[in-house]
Amino acid sequence: DDRLASPLAHTLDMSWVDVRPVSGRILAKIISEIQAEGICPDRSQMEELLEDDEERDLFHRLCIQSIHASEPSLMLRLARQCLGVLFLRHLKQEEEKIFQAIQQSEDDSDALLQLSKRLREIRRQRAHPPTIDLT
Repeated sequence: DDRLASPLAHTLDMSWVDVRPVSGRILAKIISEIQAEGICPDRSQMEELLEDDEERDLFHRLCIQSIHASEPSLMLRLARQCLGVLFLRHLKQEEEKIFQAIQQSEDDSDALLQLSKRLREIRRQRAHPPTIDLT
């Protein structure tokens, strides 16, 4: 949905996107293009961004899926859900990194204090996930 492209691209932090799966690579390419150009690329422009058959295959399968917009706000709700999932997944990965660092820094009280502050900040962020609006 072109109305969602710009708000989504400006809200989504690229560090939240796991580019290891094909879907993550496609999302990263499209969001990067929107951020660079300011507009959502059309289907042929998106296809030019794709690098291999695996990406092309998934992209075409996603394009042929139809979302029955029985209510006007469906696409916005889906975009908000996806944004929330990416955000929470990112925070969970950050927490895991901190837990690993805590295990390695058991004897360094300054490092433990900094890690503890970072962990509290992550937990505060979890209470306020980003959202997008079409206003």
